Amino acid sequence: MGKVQQIKVQQINIQKRNIQQNVQRQDIQQRDVKQRDVRQRDVRRRDVRQRDVRQRDVRQQNIKQRNVRREDARQKYMRQRKQKRRKRQRRKWILGILLLLTLYISTAFFFEDRFFWKTKIYGMDVSLKKVEDVIDLMKEKTEGYVLTIHCADGTVEQIEGKSIDAVYQRDHEMEKLLKKQNVLLWPQMFFYGHRCFLMQNHIVPRYPFHIIEKNCCSR
Repeated sequence: MGKVQQIKVQQINIQKRNIQQNVQRQDIQQRDVKQRDVRQRDVRRRDVRQRDVRQRDVRQQNIKQRNVRREDARQKYMRQRKQKRRKRQRRKWILGILLLLTLYISTAFFFEDRFFWKTKIYGMDVSLKKVEDVIDLMKEKTEGYVLTIHCADGTVEQIEGKSIDAVYQRDHEMEKLLKKQNVLLWPQMFFYGHRCFLMQNHIVPRYPFHIIEKNCCSR
């Protein structure tokens, strides 16, 4: 009996040891599984983190490229705008110069047959007038012409131009005065005073002066 009990106790101990070993083995397996899960989770986290980093880098690179494209587009737009502004300014300068040249040349042509401003002949203002207009003024002045005669006896008599048929005798003196004007220098008329001219008398009577004097002084 004593041996049988010892054998049974040994068997029971063996079973207990086997159970403990199985439990330890299961614990090791579970621990290995947990460690493997932890490693896998760490790997997944690392992969996710790396993927996030790559995506962030890609986004940052895309943002940089987009900013570079925007900056290039902005600089290109500014260059085009400056070029357009320069073209407009150049066009304005050219138009302004052409207008000034046109005005200058047209004014020069205007004074081809007209006297400059502030021009006087015989005290008459002939500014911007043609030769024909000045001659008409001279004819009008001839109508009011008065001839003053000093007789030998000291008396003074005045004879109106109408009574002796005084007429204006035209020659080419005014045309010569007009030709002396340098039309290309027409702006100088704004910086100088009056240009006065006194020509020889062109108002003559129809009869000789000595006959008029004899007839007047014999009264």
